[in-house]
Amino acid sequence: MSHIKYAFGTKYNDVLNYTGAKRYFAYGRDGNDYIYGNSNNDILFGENGRDRLYGRGGNDKLYGGDRNDGLYGGAGNDSLYGGSGNDYLVGNGGKDYFDGGSGVDTVSYSYYTGNVYGDLIKNVASFSTSPYTETLKSIENLTGGSGNDWLRGDNSKNSLTGNAGNDFLFGRDGNDNLYGGSGNDYLYGGNHDDLLVGQGGKDYFDGGSGSDTVSYYDHTGNITADLKKDVASFSNLSYTETLRNIENLNGGLGNDTLKGDDGKNILRGGVGNDWVYGENGKDTIWGDSGNDYLFGGWGDDVLYGGFGNDVVYGNEGNDWLYGQQNDDIILGWKGNDKLFGGSGNDRLDGSSPFERNASRRSEYDDLTGNGGADVFILGWRNSSVQQSYYLGLGYATITDFDHYEGDKIQLFGSSSDYTLTYGNWEGGSALDTVIRRNGDAIGVVQDTTSVLFSRDFTFV
Repeated sequence: MSHIKYAFGTKYNDVLNYTGAKRYFAYGRDGNDYIYGNSNNDILFGENGRDRLYGRGGNDKLYGGDRNDGLYGGAGNDSLYGGSGNDYLVGNGGKDYFDGGSGVDTVSYSYYTGNVYGDLIKNVASFSTSPYTETLKSIENLTGGSGNDWLRGDNSKNSLTGNAGNDFLFGRDGNDNLYGGSGNDYLYGGNHDDLLVGQGGKDYFDGGSGSDTVSYYDHTGNITADLKKDVASFSNLSYTETLRNIENLNGGLGNDTLKGDDGKNILRGGVGNDWVYGENGKDTIWGDSGNDYLFGGWGDDVLYGGFGNDVVYGNEGNDWLYGQQNDDIILGWKGNDKLFGGSGNDRLDGSSPFERNASRRSEYDDLTGNGGADVFILGWRNSSVQQSYYLGLGYATITDFDHYEGDKIQLFGSSSDYTLTYGNWEGGSALDTVIRRNGDAIGVVQDTTSVLFSRDFTFV
């Protein structure tokens, strides 16, 4: 091939590598090809397939073609055309021209050691150590280098990555993803719903408008973050970070404490044994991995325990509470709550063992154990609280009681304090078992009349 000016690939995965002195025209055709130019002004076509094109020296023209391609210019003034698909374009020196084409395309300056100033609305990039600017046409994502970069998005969805250095990232409009890198970065989401990730260093987060998320998914220490106070601190770092206009938090690899604010928050504990508090607002909380404590707060919340032996506590409001995997404790407290155990041996308490007057509160809760040997709690006794729940208005509905799985119903007192009656209260057409204390219905076991005091109840 060293004496050939033109080269053509096949339907297979080809490597076209010209080492001669002539100008080189290469066509990959089908397959996922690797095509290498030389020091002349080459024209390389990836065509079909997921191709990698390397211009090397000279002022080259690289055309990715269909699918997701990688184009690497080299030392000259190159023109890189992504074509269709999600393409990755790297100039590697010189004054380059980028046209991503259709798809979600990225221009990366990860090789550059100076400061990059990239703006996707103006479609240009300039540099602290070079006099020229580069054109960024049809580019959705930007990656900086090791300098102090300023990267700005446009009015669509962008991904901006600062890499090393103290970077400024501005998403503008669209649902953007901003990744700071290892320096002390300023991440400003702008409008709409943005994801902000610091990735090391002392960072400043400003979500702007919309529902914005700060993620510490890769942080190894323990995080304490509070959206009311707009601050995050760390067990293994001496500084704090500012969380301005942030609605949602993702914890990291340690044992984190995350607190929401008065708005609607989405909080995820991540790996580790986490404490997560929703505070006010209609919140969604995920424990993820670890043995977590989740507290909904004052609002109609949705809580997911995840993997681990979790405590899932709805607090006030009409909550939906999911224990999910392992052996969980699920507490509804006030409001008309729906409790779901999951695959482990769970304890489901629609009211609260911590409140003295819970027995007289009006509420209607649904308790669903799902798999495992579950305990459905309709009464409680400890040193400070001794009571039956749901006296007066309200009752708990046990939707899937199965004594063959080892399910039990916990009541306060003894069997002589209760009677069982039957009627069609909940669920399908089958009769239900109604648990009554002094004639007052406190629980309904849905679609079964086979519940027995001697077998299916425990008394405290």
